[in-house]
Amino acid sequence: MQYAVSRRQVLWSLAVLSVGATSPSAAVDCRITILGDSLTAGYGLALAKAFPARLEAALRRRSFACTVLDAGVSGDKSAGGAARVAWVSADRPTHLLVELRGNDALRALPPEQL
Repeated sequence: MQYAVSRRQVLWSLAVLSVGATSPSAAVDCRITILGDSLTAGYGLALAKAFPARLEAALRRRSFACTVLDAGVSGDKSAGGAARVAWVSADRPTHLLVELRGNDALRALPPEQL
């Protein structure tokens, strides 16, 4: 299975980056951490085909020199992600994307728990 990075995902990520940068060259120290579940971790994929690697490549093609760090854990739920925020912050990311809730929904956990 291969996940494609859609044009919409790249544009949204660029919009997130533009909050802290006035131009692509201003994003030189950009470090994006993606806190997520198997979609972030790239379950069943080679690391180069997982979302973080593909997002980094897409941003670099658009002249954003960003490092994208993969903090995805397959099977993780929002509570697990919340418990890992301090650990993820130790890498001192300039941006944090959160991709969680899919496993919560699969387990029919109420949205209030998020």
